Amino acid sequence: MSSEVENSSNVIAEWKQRREVELNERDEADERAKGELKEEAIKHIDEFYENYNRKKSEQLEGVRREAEEFQKNRDEFSSQEGTTTWDRVLQLINEDDADQVAGRDKSKFKEILQRLKGNTAAPGA
Repeated sequence: MSSEVENSSNVIAEWKQRREVELNERDEADERAKGELKEEAIKHIDEFYENYNRKKSEQLEGVRREAEEFQKNRDEFSSQEGTTTWDRVLQLINEDDADQVAGRDKSKFKEILQRLKGNTAAPGA
């Protein structure tokens, strides 16, 4: 009987030892997986911010160029030689636009601007 008790205690000791080894291996694998996941997450976050900052810079540069172009066009438009204020107003209004806008008749306004065109003696010219 002591042989059986001794045999069963050896089996239990071997099982505990195998279980301990398996748990250690599983813990090590979990730690490696956790470390890899953390590295991957950091990489993705870095890529996100790099893309974000790149797109932000490109957009800021585009807005800056558009602003410069707008100011250049505005300055050229307002400093046209030989044109009156009314000539420039008429340039801004598309003469082919509908005479009815939002239920209001705009044909009289266009007619007045046409008569003021090129008239340097007109008020505000």
